[in-house]
Amino acid sequence: MFETKGSLILLGVALFLNLITNSSFAEDLSFVRVDYEVEMAPSKLKVGDFNGDGTEDLAVLGQTHLYSGGQLSLLLGGGDGTFGQPITFDCCGEPRSLATGDFNVDGILDVAIPFRSVYPNPDGVAILLGSGDGTFRRGPTFFADQFDPPHNNPQFVAVGDFNGDGLPDLAVADNGSEVWILLGTGDDRLFSPGQSFQAGSLVVSMVVSDFNRDGRLDLAVVNLGSNSVSILFGNGDGSFQPAQHFPVQNSPSSIALGDFNGDFIQDLAVGTSRSNTVSILIGTGDGGFQPAMSVPAGETPMFVAIGDFNGDEIEDLAVSNRVSNEVGILLGNGDGTFQARQGFPVGVQPMEIVAGHLKKDGRLDLAVANFSFSSHSVSVLLNDTRQ
Repeated sequence: MFETKGSLILLGVALFLNLITNSSFAEDLSFVRVDYEVEMAPSKLKVGDFNGDGTEDLAVLGQTHLYSGGQLSLLLGGGDGTFGQPITFDCCGEPRSLATGDFNVDGILDVAIPFRSVYPNPDGVAILLGSGDGTFRRGPTFFADQFDPPHNNPQFVAVGDFNGDGLPDLAVADNGSEVWILLGTGDDRLFSPGQSFQAGSLVVSMVVSDFNRDGRLDLAVVNLGSNSVSILFGNGDGSFQPAQHFPVQNSPSSIALGDFNGDFIQDLAVGTSRSNTVSILIGTGDGGFQPAMSVPAGETPMFVAIGDFNGDEIEDLAVSNRVSNEVGILLGNGDGTFQARQGFPVGVQPMEIVAGHLKKDGRLDLAVANFSFSSHSVSVLLNDTRQ
C-alpha cells in the first residue's frame, strides 16, 4: 500500500512539474488596463521624454473630424504608470503618421507629422518643435507641392541620418509609390528637399535600419497595393539603390523591427490585417530575407510592437486587433516562431501600439491609440506579469 501511495505521489509531482514547464501555464501574461481621455480621435502615438524629467511620456496624434482637425496631445508620465491631463496642440489637416527626433539639434525632442488637406489646400509635413517643458511651438511646414517634382498625399514619415552628416533627415512616403527625402540642414530651415525614390504600390509604413550591415541606413517600406515589403539600400549620401521586393500576406498595414531568432540580425514583423496574421521575415544579414512566415494574430492586426513582455530575454509581438478591440500578445520562442496569441481588451478600434517602461519597474508596458470619434481614448496596459 505504501508503494502505491509513493508511486501516486511521484506521479503527482511529475504532473505538476510538467504543468509549470508547459507554456500555457508558465507563460500566462497579466496587464492592468487604464484608459486616458484625449480631445480627439487618436490613431498614432509615440513614447518619449518630452519634458526632460527622465520619465517616458506619450505623444498622441489624432483628429477632431473625419478629414481635418489634426491635433497632437501630450500625456506627461508620472513614472509610476500614470499620466497627467492631455496638453493639446493644433497641428495640421488630416494627420497620417507621427515621428520624433531632435530636428533643430537643441537636445529636445520634436515631432514630424505628414498630413493631407482638403483641396485646394496643399498636403505637407508639419514640424512641431519641443520646448523641453512638455509644450511645442510651430516649426516650418514643408508643402508637398513645393518639391520638384511636386508630391501629394504624404502617408508616413521616418527619421534617420541618410547622408552621414550627423543631422536627422526625414524619409516621407506618399500614398502612391514614392519615398522622398528631406535632408537636415542644422539651421533654422531644418530640412532641404532631397531626391525621390520608387518603392512599391500604395506605401503605408516604413522603418529605418542597416539591413546589409554596411554602416549605411536603409529603408524597409510596406506596400499595401502590392502586398510586399520593399528594401531600399542607402548609399550613405542621401540616395538609395533600386528597391528589392519581398512578398507578404494580404493587406500589410504596419512594420516593426526585431531579432526573433537570436542571431543578432534584423528581422521584420509586418501586420497583415485582412489575412489576420503577422508576416515574419527573417533577415539573412546581407539585406535579404527568408520567405515570409505567417503567424496567426487575431482579427485585423493593424499595428505591431516588439518587446520582451515576460522577462525571458526573447522578443515577443504585440498587435492591435481593431475588430475585436483587443491587444494580442504572441510570446516568442527564440527561433523565429511564436506561441498562441493572448488577448487583452482595450478601447474601441485600437490602432498604433507602442511599448515602453511606463512605470519603471523593469517590465515592459504597452499603450494603444483607440481611433473612435465617440470615446477619444488611449489605453495603457501596465505589465503585471510575474517575472
